[in-house]
Amino acid sequence: MQGAKAAPCDPALPYPNPYLRFGMFRTFRRGVEWIEESIMAYMLAAMTAVAFFAVIVRRFFGGEIWGMKPSIWGLELTLYIFLFFILFGMSYVLRKGVHIGIDVLVNLLPKPARKFFNILATLLTVLYALLLSRAGYQAYDKFWSVKVLRTKGSDELAIPFFFTYGFLSAAFFMLAVTAAFAIWEIWTGRRESLTAGHEAEEEVDAAVASSSAGTAATEGKR
Repeated sequence: MQGAKAAPCDPALPYPNPYLRFGMFRTFRRGVEWIEESIMAYMLAAMTAVAFFAVIVRRFFGGEIWGMKPSIWGLELTLYIFLFFILFGMSYVLRKGVHIGIDVLVNLLPKPARKFFNILATLLTVLYALLLSRAGYQAYDKFWSVKVLRTKGSDELAIPFFFTYGFLSAAFFMLAVTAAFAIWEIWTGRRESLTAGHEAEEEVDAAVASSSAGTAATEGKR
């Protein structure tokens, strides 16, 4: 009985067997991405449900039903869910590499220079995220440490400000960590840049070519 087949080795990579070295990390990363995708999907569903409920109550029940007035607090709740959705999704979108970037000038440079500027841009992103994370933590600490301010919150739902700023701080810290991992990926050649490249254009071209080939094959059969 033959043993298990070893993972393929690529001598061009910095490590002889990246699967063995990073397999557990990739599994963990996929799990984290699945959790993030699920949470963001529920957030989108919640925003849609709240907005729909508020419109129905305002249109058919005069703005109040069962003692609730969603036309008053519905907008605030939707805005807060959207805020958390954006903050929560920043690192996810960055990790997927689908942030929009302008690379016209960078693409005119030779490959080593492009790599240098991509790493520099990512380092600046890490610095930017850490600064905002620190500012968010300072605001969180202010509202949490002072007893009078701890009870302060939003106008309608009284969502604590310390929770909002704490979430902001954690979200930007996660963004900094994700960008730091992106630096390593750019350095090792596993990723070209921090933002989206031309993969989307290539996928569209491939889809158009596939559709054209299918149409030609159908017409040929006729």
